[in-house]
Amino acid sequence: MEVVKKGKKQGEKVKCTGNYNPGKLGRGCGSILRVVSADVKKWDWQYFDEFGTDYWVVCPECEAKTKVNPRLLGL
Repeated sequence: MEVVKKGKKQGEKVKCTGNYNPGKLGRGCGSILRVVSADVKKWDWQYFDEFGTDYWVVCPECEAKTKVNPRLLGL
């Protein structure tokens, strides 16, 4: 069997909640955004002996930052 055209997922739907905005927490506009991996911003952080990585997108309507689950986008 041969694959003629490989199917590709066209992104995930994310609601703009603004849950990653310091100072503007929870002030997203509620828009539904179709997000692909190229839209996702990444930040590696360290706080004393804790390490982590946060992933978020910026809403084109209100510029609020909303956290996204990297597993949904295959990151």
